[in-house]
Amino acid sequence: KKSGFLSLDLNDDGVINDGTELFGTASGDGFKDLSGFDSDDNGWIDEADEVFHRLRICTFDEKGEQRLFSLKEKGVGAIFLGNVNTGFSLNEHYTNKTNAVLRKTGIFLYENGAAGTVQHLDLAEHAV
Repeated sequence: KKSGFLSLDLNDDGVINDGTELFGTASGDGFKDLSGFDSDDNGWIDEADEVFHRLRICTFDEKGEQRLFSLKEKGVGAIFLGNVNTGFSLNEHYTNKTNAVLRKTGIFLYENGAAGTVQHLDLAEHAV
């Protein structure tokens, strides 16, 4: 899998316990929440920002077990805080229920110079 939730383990227990350890739950804008950690005010979250080494990518394995990875472990070098609105609903095929709404999209850079996308996604309450 190449996706996960950007997170900050606030209580350092090695687990993302709830939404308070994800970005976007405070303001409704994950990029805005993350920008508060841009200590050198250059528009990027990178190694120059203290939070960079504390950020984790939260994924779930095939058994549903939570796994946390550092940005370095996933080869991420920097996250750009600039973004565009990308309102798009992700709906279930058969029932057309909305599982999530893609709100904003930005980019990040891998250590090797390749680029990827980072997105603010609002999950629906009924989604698993």
